[in-house]
Amino acid sequence: PNRTPKSLVLDIEELADQLSIGEKFYVIGYSMGGQATWGCIKYIPHRLAGVALVAPAVNYWWKSLPLNVSTQGFNSQPKRNQWAFRVAHYAPWLLYWWNTQTWFPGSCMANRDLSVLSEPDKDIMSKLGSSTRPYLAEIRQQGIHESMNRDTIVGFGSWEFD
Repeated sequence: PNRTPKSLVLDIEELADQLSIGEKFYVIGYSMGGQATWGCIKYIPHRLAGVALVAPAVNYWWKSLPLNVSTQGFNSQPKRNQWAFRVAHYAPWLLYWWNTQTWFPGSCMANRDLSVLSEPDKDIMSKLGSSTRPYLAEIRQQGIHESMNRDTIVGFGSWEFD
């Protein structure tokens, strides 16, 4: 519950030490792993041999993004996602309530609404089916907050180094 970007990085550093992989190591951040990767760049650059970001989540509130780019990206999201992202950014402790209350629609992700996907993405998803994703049940095994809400908070909340 008291995780921070820095504590996550210190866990990564400790794991690398416990695995005895050497003084320097590579980090690859995929999707939500981008936060951990950026954290490694910020807090332990002296331990990194290299870094790769693969399709990282983009936080629309990052100060380093040009305002017109972040505004255009944010406005391209469905309204229900815009509101969920605002809640995650400004009041993360309310996100679980936001996604479970019934007065307003929660985020597309929390409600498994695939309408946010492009037509080619929908086509790929229908071809894959659930048989090619045996891990599907494990995604939410710790509950909706630890899976979907925590990812939304990580992706759109305030990072201590943004």
